[in-house]
Amino acid sequence: MKRNVDRIEERVVNASPETTVWRYMRLERFLPLLKNNMYFARPIQFDDRWEGMFPPSYLRQLHSNNETHRDLPLMTEHLAARRNMHRHAHFVSCWHISEFESDAMWRLYGLAPEGIAIKSTVGDLLECFRPHGSGVVQYYDQTADQQTSNIFSGPHDILWKRQDFAWEREYRIWFDDDKMIDAFTKEGNIAVSQVEGEFFPFTDAQQLIKEIVVAPFVSNEQVEILKAVLAQNMRKWMTQLIRSSNTERAWEEYARESK
Repeated sequence: MKRNVDRIEERVVNASPETTVWRYMRLERFLPLLKNNMYFARPIQFDDRWEGMFPPSYLRQLHSNNETHRDLPLMTEHLAARRNMHRHAHFVSCWHISEFESDAMWRLYGLAPEGIAIKSTVGDLLECFRPHGSGVVQYYDQTADQQTSNIFSGPHDILWKRQDFAWEREYRIWFDDDKMIDAFTKEGNIAVSQVEGEFFPFTDAQQLIKEIVVAPFVSNEQVEILKAVLAQNMRKWMTQLIRSSNTERAWEEYARESK
């Protein structure tokens, strides 16, 4: 059966510095921000078991173009090592590109009563963290043939994701685990047992955080607890950034505003 063709070079997109991004998290992940630190996970920790993998048509192309080549097993092993390196040897932070809140993101990543969403921009994100890499996630049709001049060209492996997740509209920044990358480079497809992420510092919370939105239907008591925590951590200025989620406002409120 003939497959659809997806030409990678024709659809790679970039995000301008002014692009609005959101990070949805539970309160426990928000608290380190008060010390100018944020948790970055390894891709192996993500729920999607395809994380860090390139489109399957890459492997089909490799076998099709080199089926009689004596080094085909070595090439296949190299791609497996490349996959495992990108799944284990990077620390990634995922952000949602949108001008508005997302009810779906609240449900998945910031459920009440402790959910927090922080609003920022791509430019401030990059300025505050100075990551090793960044980019808009590329969503592909896993059943299509990915056409490119070279199977090693195109976006970084961290930026590949199946089109089933396109609604997430991810922007990612990441840091490299240099020691692990060096081990993969020198030794090939090494066995890895280390899966935990790490905390990375950022320079300026006032530059990074534009709004702090609490999850839908959080109680007033929970909001007051949040404000007290901010004050205890010498971040009282953040209280002016707090607002309730728009998704909990009644239809009648918007109706009154439209009059």
